[in-house]
Amino acid sequence: MEITRLRDACILLAGHRCYREHPRKWVERELVANGFKVLDAQQLPILYSEHSARRQLNVAKTKLKLFQDRNLAAAMELSIADLDRRLVAAINSQSPDRRIKHGFDYVIAAEVDPTFVPARTGGADAACPSDPSP
Repeated sequence: MEITRLRDACILLAGHRCYREHPRKWVERELVANGFKVLDAQQLPILYSEHSARRQLNVAKTKLKLFQDRNLAAAMELSIADLDRRLVAAINSQSPDRRIKHGFDYVIAAEVDPTFVPARTGGADAACPSDPSP
């Protein structure tokens, strides 16, 4: 989606980092590795309305004052305004319910695994190699 790319570009040009979720499969592996049992996982589409898309453009606008290059900030401001003008027509033409699907979120249900035995990895509680005790 053009809005996401524009927002992320503004965030990066402002010297900030874009927020990203951890990948679902990585989260599931980490849960299992740390003593949890994954019960269920669902992927849900993200639906952008005109209002939620405009919030993303507003994030981009707030970053402009942090750009080092004022000419670039001015050009990006024009790009944001242009995209804002095209936003309503794009949303209306792509979906009858005035929402655009873009990306997804996920939900993972997990519980503590009572059979979990942590692996010894050499942390503070690991036996010292010179220690004769097990």
